[in-house]
Amino acid sequence: ATAEGIIGVFKNCRKMQRKTRSSRFVSCVVLDEVGLAEDSPLLPLKVLHPLLEDSSYGADDTNENSEFCPTGGYELDDTPDDVDREHGNSVDQVAFIGISNWSLDPAKMNRGIMVARGDPDQEELLSSANEICRSSSVDPTLLESILACIPNLAKAYLKLVKAAHATREYYGLRDFYSLIKMLVFLCNKYNVRLNMSIFKHCVYRNFGGATDSQALRLFSQAVKLSEDSQEGPGCSPLGLIRANLSSFSTSFYGETRYLLLLTENYSALNILLKSSDMWPENKFDDIRVIFGSNFPRDQEYSTVCRNINKIKVCMETGKTVILLNLENLYESLYDALNQYYMKIYNQRYVDLGLGTHRMKCRVHENFKLIVIADKETVYTTFPTPLINRLEKHFLTMSTVLSENGQTISEQLAGWANEFSTLDKDRMFGFHKRGNFTVGDCFIGFHDDTPPSIVFHVMKEMYPDDSTPDTEVDTAAVLERCQTLLLRMATTDAVLRVKNSLLSLQSGDIIAEYFKLHLSSLEEYLRHVLSSISNDVTGSHLTLATTHSRLLTDRDVDQLRHRLSTDTETETDRIEITSLSLQQFQTELQYTREIQRFLRGDASIERREGSHKKILLIQCERGADNAKLIACARHKTVDELKD
Repeated sequence: ATAEGIIGVFKNCRKMQRKTRSSRFVSCVVLDEVGLAEDSPLLPLKVLHPLLEDSSYGADDTNENSEFCPTGGYELDDTPDDVDREHGNSVDQVAFIGISNWSLDPAKMNRGIMVARGDPDQEELLSSANEICRSSSVDPTLLESILACIPNLAKAYLKLVKAAHATREYYGLRDFYSLIKMLVFLCNKYNVRLNMSIFKHCVYRNFGGATDSQALRLFSQAVKLSEDSQEGPGCSPLGLIRANLSSFSTSFYGETRYLLLLTENYSALNILLKSSDMWPENKFDDIRVIFGSNFPRDQEYSTVCRNINKIKVCMETGKTVILLNLENLYESLYDALNQYYMKIYNQRYVDLGLGTHRMKCRVHENFKLIVIADKETVYTTFPTPLINRLEKHFLTMSTVLSENGQTISEQLAGWANEFSTLDKDRMFGFHKRGNFTVGDCFIGFHDDTPPSIVFHVMKEMYPDDSTPDTEVDTAAVLERCQTLLLRMATTDAVLRVKNSLLSLQSGDIIAEYFKLHLSSLEEYLRHVLSSISNDVTGSHLTLATTHSRLLTDRDVDQLRHRLSTDTETETDRIEITSLSLQQFQTELQYTREIQRFLRGDASIERREGSHKKILLIQCERGADNAKLIACARHKTVDELKD
């Protein structure tokens, strides 16, 4: 929302009221989730002060000559002839309703009548939950087991919310009511009374997404159910997500909300795209990924409109859409995330918002929406109303590894710690520096790095996901993982390993490192070019981090010359195209340049007969431009697939 947008809504509302002149018609401006605009750096709500006084800024801003003053408000002009002078400004005054999850500042609240609805107490929760159960058409004997648990569930929910308020409001009423609906739905689906299997599944589905969640403990203490093995859905991380993606129930007591996957380093996207068994039949090919752009001019309103249109197409055709890095767009989807559908001739429709405009969109029964976001971003910046509308799960590589994979991941993490820890008896010359961290030795290392490497190697060595742990060669997998992790090591860290806790293995580690051809970019490119067969069309994607300066045009020409002199024939010369991410203002410009390169008509003059091409995409300050690099990487991979 913007100040101009809010004023525009009041103007349109006033025009409508003037046209009707009916004593039975009142125009009303409704601002839903108005509290979200309170945190906006644009301060759009500053215009509400005079609008709530007389709805008109003290002027008729429908006049074409009225101008917006820099100090706020429209300049005064003459009252037009069509105003009802007998009743003064009555036709200009429109009704206003603002709905917010928290209080606004007193200057706004004092200009209207405030109706406060506090948090529901236990009795109100019981009343709502009982009505949800009774409104369903489930066998009364099955409902009995759920109704008996509702008082204790309400107590546990209030305890959970009170504990969460100490940090930040994360769970809300939508989660509690969805829990009740899902309990009813699954008991009816399996035709059984409430048991621990169904109960755990429902709690994980509706109160997940937090690494230190107390939800299951509090709810399990409140509701005493048998631990006996009983029929019901599973509770593994992938099983919970699979259950959501496989369900298309949209009845009153239906279970399915759209997904919010909290992750690290966008690893959840790789898991979803590489785990075909997680998706229902024929749905794996109907996935559309929309990765928000971080190019400078893509932060404008027109880009939001284009992305909304892409989502609209997926809604109408029943595709699954995965959204990443689109924080400026989610507020347009609040009605869709609420699944607040309007039925017209057995077709479902929902409102999509674009600023002050709203448009109806048909929603296919197979449509699914998944939001993937970094866990810290969700915890610190996501609005509470957005979090409450979604089914939340914490999904990283470590959560999807098998028991054997978890063991290998722990061994790899331990190896990395020993690699970076200096032996106290060998710390000559390092006494001032002290110990090095794992991040000092391995560029870009984070908690999910070891599980990510293990996941990649397991997929590479054992493509069949059903391979039992007993048939996995743990030693071979660990050795391959160590080699891949070694590619991330800095040269000084490798040379320092002889003084680390791995000093006895230092000779083998140093020898293995220099076999990887990582001493310079030129050496690495020679190795890659020699490994790519001339008879097969293929591509090789590498992300390199360096402490050196970026390459200039002269450096690129010299690199091309040195690589070309190694070729056997004149027709094997190497073509190198160098681009800088900072030279592009929009994602479209970047994509077109990638397409031009892949088609063979790159901006640098193409040498006749060249069939080995290198695209160098450089970016300064990698830590500051991490999202821009992630966006560019995603678009590059997409173009290579196409």
